[in-house]
Amino acid sequence: MNRSLALVALAVLYLVAIARTGHADATHAKSSSATDVFTEHLAVDTLPDGKVLFAFDFVTKRPWSSPGSRANENYDLFPRTLGQVLDRFGVEALDLTMTQGRWMHDAWGWPVDGYAAPPGFDVRAWLRTESRNATTLDKDWVGLTNALSGLFCGSLNFLDATNIATPALAYKDRQVSRVATVLRHGRLAREAVCTENLTPWGKLLPCSTKAGLAATLNGYRLFDADYHSIQTLVSISCTSKDGACTQQLTQRVVAVFNPLRQSNKPDWSFTSLMDRPWSRPACALAASSTLHVTLPDLPAGTFQLHPADYATVVISDKLVATFDLKRWSNTNDFRFEFPDPAPLLNSVFDHPPPTDFSVSRYLTDAGQERGILAADLINHRQVGDRTAQYTDVLPWFVREYLHTVTYTCYPLGHAAPVDGQVEGVWFQHGIDRQRPTVMEVQVTVPASHLCTLQVEYELANLQYAEFRPDAERGFEVGSGLVTLFLNGTRPARLPTAVDAKTSDVVRIHADIVQMQLPVPDFSMPYNVITFTCTVLAFYFGTMFSLTLSRAVSYRIGEKTKQPVVVKIDELGRHKDE
Repeated sequence: MNRSLALVALAVLYLVAIARTGHADATHAKSSSATDVFTEHLAVDTLPDGKVLFAFDFVTKRPWSSPGSRANENYDLFPRTLGQVLDRFGVEALDLTMTQGRWMHDAWGWPVDGYAAPPGFDVRAWLRTESRNATTLDKDWVGLTNALSGLFCGSLNFLDATNIATPALAYKDRQVSRVATVLRHGRLAREAVCTENLTPWGKLLPCSTKAGLAATLNGYRLFDADYHSIQTLVSISCTSKDGACTQQLTQRVVAVFNPLRQSNKPDWSFTSLMDRPWSRPACALAASSTLHVTLPDLPAGTFQLHPADYATVVISDKLVATFDLKRWSNTNDFRFEFPDPAPLLNSVFDHPPPTDFSVSRYLTDAGQERGILAADLINHRQVGDRTAQYTDVLPWFVREYLHTVTYTCYPLGHAAPVDGQVEGVWFQHGIDRQRPTVMEVQVTVPASHLCTLQVEYELANLQYAEFRPDAERGFEVGSGLVTLFLNGTRPARLPTAVDAKTSDVVRIHADIVQMQLPVPDFSMPYNVITFTCTVLAFYFGTMFSLTLSRAVSYRIGEKTKQPVVVKIDELGRHKDE
């Protein structure tokens, strides 16, 4: 009896403990959900050449304490898998972009900072340097790239010391001032983007891809766009008043579609471009879910936006239609119609250049041993010089020579060159199989001038095992970066963002170049292996037969001659005996 009462008492105490634990978890969840904030936003814009820009922004914010604090281990809406990786390797800020295609600045204009990204995989990590030496930072970078490789199903583990750099001038405006950090920048220009990267990226969202704007992402249509970029951006910002810090995760998808390629008409709908219904419910965990549509600069009556029950605001001198998706109960498809497409088509063919600055990167006098890498910087402004920084990171087998750097400017419409003004140069020589070559040049581009920056290079000879399977294709060299300082002047056009950027810095990613290295005759190893195996097989077979075979003498009488067939049969029986 006493034993039964003791068991009942233990059971009651156990239930009380569970109830208290559940109450504490519920209280913690309420406090966490009150501090963690998640918002989603979609910006739609019609570009100058008639293409359509979709920019999905998913922002998650949470409180942040000092590095190593136990308070940072509380995760609610912020993805734990990514947060633990950043804390483990001391990452203050991270920019990871997975891009296919190139943002056409000459046709689409200057984008909001972050919309344009270089082709391939690009990783920029600001690592904390407090109480950490260079060896520790190298180990943390290797661990970070391996963790991100597994998290996003990419080949980021190939970002070793031979293809990472620490630029001195580029991304200076992104430098974190709260703590001491060092920038590590690596890229894989050849890496392709597919659904294997989009799926784990979507799982980091609070509602995954089951609800909200993320549910409308269709990988088949997204990867068929003229340009698409999947981005993961992490930063920490602190207020100057109370010193409270916030860690922000921005997950972004940027895509440029061409409606004329699908229907030969400028009319388009969300379903026709993404092949997903618009009637998906908003994410229940999102504090806000909004849609901004920039109305084209066309006469009234030449276009129609459906549904028509929208409010308008002015953002960056553009009239923008706004929708609150959490309150929007319209199940109809979101679409644009052009009853009179002539004004749109005329604006596509007759529109002025959307930017007053353009960049072109190419190879000249290129062979399999040496060549010249050139970049043209064109300032189309009639009045006003531009200050630009050109950053180029080349693999170790592309040996640039600092003494061959030239900078020449040509007035537009004239062939007589003039000397360009170089304000500063930062150069890091590459070391074979250890580190790449980094060249950063800050120049002034006069108004109405075309300035050419050239540098000579020499190609190294690779070992047999260092070539890729398709060696004849060559090696892709990542795009160069031009950091343009606007000096207080805004670009001619900016696509709509969640909030207008006020930075006077524009980053333009130049073209990727492909270099043909001296390729050995890969058929010779095959021929040598084939010939060697044939000789060995013949020699081994002969020696094996002579070693194991037994010679037997057999004499045939002259009087009892028999046919040859009979003799061979008797010879075989004799050997068996």
